[in-house]
Amino acid sequence: MHLFTKRGKLCLCWTVTVLVLYFWGAHYLTQKSNVDNQIKTVFEDDSQPKDKSTTLTVMPHIIHQMWSFYDIPRTALPWVTSWRKKHPSWKYCFWNSKDVEQLIAKRWPWLLALYKSYPDESFRLNIAKYIILYNFGGIFPDLDIECRKPMDLFIPQSSCFLSQEPTVHRVLLYHWYTTSGMSSSALMGCRPGHPFFKFVIEKLTDTAYILNSDESTGSIMLHKRYLKYMSEQRHSHKGLITLANPDTFQPSFNSGYASLFTHSCQTNSHLNSSQLCQELSRHHFINLHPPPGAFTDRKWERTSQGARYIPEGFLTTNIQTLDNVITGAEIIARMNQIQKETDRP
Repeated sequence: MHLFTKRGKLCLCWTVTVLVLYFWGAHYLTQKSNVDNQIKTVFEDDSQPKDKSTTLTVMPHIIHQMWSFYDIPRTALPWVTSWRKKHPSWKYCFWNSKDVEQLIAKRWPWLLALYKSYPDESFRLNIAKYIILYNFGGIFPDLDIECRKPMDLFIPQSSCFLSQEPTVHRVLLYHWYTTSGMSSSALMGCRPGHPFFKFVIEKLTDTAYILNSDESTGSIMLHKRYLKYMSEQRHSHKGLITLANPDTFQPSFNSGYASLFTHSCQTNSHLNSSQLCQELSRHHFINLHPPPGAFTDRKWERTSQGARYIPEGFLTTNIQTLDNVITGAEIIARMNQIQKETDRP
């Protein structure tokens, strides 16, 4: 009888221990990093076999942004906050240069030496965007882009979209006179594993020798890849891309080039009579208020190109002090954890 009592106490203790561990574990899993619930299935790229039922074919509600460090220019804080205010239920992920290097080393090791070899942070930022969007999906705006309307209201015709450079830039700055528009790397959105970004990443070596960031990794290169991708019919209906109207995401031009635009319109007889130059002249080459249909507006600060543009003593804010920010370091750590769990016999 005494033995039974000891056994009974032992069983009771064991049962209580199991229940405590169960409820603690459930609480821990619930409270654990926001990365788990929505991004876990995104960690595997298309080169890995996966259950088709778990493959995301829609754009996940994730906002990515990046700076050289977690300390961002304070001037960018209102624009960063605008994205978080307009999307309270979306995940917000912030990356720095070290995070991206670790991601490339893990997922695209052949690209790491090339990534480090670029002379300027602006080259690397573009590559970071392509890789992050391919691996995780979501939306990636530069820090100098203000969100004016929730992106939930923007329903693209496909699971991937590219913004466009302002028409003024396309014609007067880049002298791109085609009717196909001009893609911009300043704001893009996509589902994870989209074939377009895989195509862009794999072709980066073709333009690695070019010392202009727009032509090597940025908007000019991106639009050429877009035209090539579409012309070769590389896409099924799941691989389509929406090229948004310029006024949808970047209605304002860079006013720092106003004198250049004025000169181009005045000295080029063909441009002088164009509707574009006449419209600019009518408004004295000053930006108008963004149209009601604009989802975002770009402020054209150099907050998209890395910390080398921060003067000494410039005021900064640590992004980690904001609520509900998932850092790239957390995502990398979670990826490593998932890999360990996968490798376990």
